[in-house]
Amino acid sequence: MSPKAPPAPSSQPPAPHPNPFLERLILFLLPYFLPVCPDQAVARAEIIETLAAYGATSRSEVINAARVIAFSFAALDTLAEAREPELSPSLRLRHRSCANNLNRSCQQNERMLANRLARPAPEAPHPGQEPLNDVPDPEFHAAIQQAEASIASHRNRLAPQSPRLPSRPLPPAEKAQNDRLWGAAMINILAEMGMPVQPAAPQHPPNR
Repeated sequence: MSPKAPPAPSSQPPAPHPNPFLERLILFLLPYFLPVCPDQAVARAEIIETLAAYGATSRSEVINAARVIAFSFAALDTLAEAREPELSPSLRLRHRSCANNLNRSCQQNERMLANRLARPAPEAPHPGQEPLNDVPDPEFHAAIQQAEASIASHRNRLAPQSPRLPSRPLPPAEKAQNDRLWGAAMINILAEMGMPVQPAAPQHPPNR
């Protein structure tokens, strides 16, 4: 009986093993994954796999990746709420402004992560080990708390300060703009999670 050939090496970096550092990041990201996962165990696995897909090997890189994910989901949720037809025009505008601010925070962390990943990396940790510790615990917790506070601050500004208008159909032009914003945000978040995306072909009005 011939010996089995060794398995081919995977092109994807191994998912990091949970540890106190990653447990805090999982707790940070769980609210964004739970609504789209059947249970908490699946949500945890999705978070670990998504973080690993960024190829981060140090704490600073993993923190940036987690912040990118959180700000992306928060912006997407805010845009989804802006599609509600019963929102007043002023509150809908506030939602869009909030989503833009959250998206800018996401892009800022994307640039920071890209710069860090472009630098010569020190020796990477072995699979199952904690990422290279280049951020002390107090700074790590402060970075996560700052992201949580920033998202909460933006979300708190969306509390309606005037009665909602009766439900009404959106004008075609406004609905089309909402759909474009929603589609762009969805493509961005899927791309950030490493999923293949292809923008929809532009739709042209029928010939008359």
